[in-house]
Amino acid sequence: MVDGATEKEERKRLWQISEEQSYPQVFLRFGPEEEAYIGGYEAVHQMVENETFADTFSRCQKALPEEAKAKDYGELLEESLEEFLKVNNLEILADVLKEMEITTVTELRVYYEMPMWRSEFAKLPGMKAGYVARLKRALNKGDEQAIIEEKTEKGVDPKILEKVRSAFVRQDEEFFSSAFKGNDAKLNFDATIQIAKEEYIETVGLSKAVKGLMLAQKEKWNIELLKIILLPDEDGVKGPNTEKHGGSRNLINLLVVFAVKSDKGNLMSYLERLDIFPDDAPRLVKLMQANGLYNEADYLGKQTRC
Repeated sequence: MVDGATEKEERKRLWQISEEQSYPQVFLRFGPEEEAYIGGYEAVHQMVENETFADTFSRCQKALPEEAKAKDYGELLEESLEEFLKVNNLEILADVLKEMEITTVTELRVYYEMPMWRSEFAKLPGMKAGYVARLKRALNKGDEQAIIEEKTEKGVDPKILEKVRSAFVRQDEEFFSSAFKGNDAKLNFDATIQIAKEEYIETVGLSKAVKGLMLAQKEKWNIELLKIILLPDEDGVKGPNTEKHGGSRNLINLLVVFAVKSDKGNLMSYLERLDIFPDDAPRLVKLMQANGLYNEADYLGKQTRC
């Protein structure tokens, strides 16, 4: 997969082959110097309609290591989605994919490689960010292993998940003040992250969790939580909390401050994606300068004209 926004030389080369400058575009690569332009979204959809999809992409199937005892990958790609969804705990997507006329893992994989399709898929009614993330993991697992393991990824203990969820609903400051300390700290944090990815959290409950992480001096954990709350994922998909809390002035400032202290390498990428209030910029610029982050300070100063 080529990201046209960052891999500009490769994008230019592929556009010369297709003689089109548009997104998305699908190519087949058969060897180091053997490539063919297939078309865009409409062309792939038309292949599905005309039942020529499997023949077109048949040469792209991956070989299975001889020692593997599971079904070979090529056969798996051409079977129905039923088994794939079942073993990856994604059966809830069956009706949605059926309506989209996606019937094989191959079709799903090709569509999912298109950023535009992923973005539209995530916006479908009833679609949760957690489903999209789980689908991505399942497809990537196929890439890495060439088979689908007949087991699901172990998630957070349901009892702990319910305990943390209840604390969010009750806006329980007492719980969060101690939740991220002691033996259960990581378990409570993992539950917090899963909820933040998949469910909407009210403002007060969220602030209690952030404060609890500050009391526990878990800055890197706080960064992880704030990234989920404030920023879209790498595919540009917004989680259930980003729409509501993504413009929170306090949370934005906290993420910047924590990154200056504990995540300097990623600070610039945060600055490029956050909408920092101009009135807050001078203080943040001074903080960056005091920590030797001059490029980041200059960038924020220019962006906010402070």
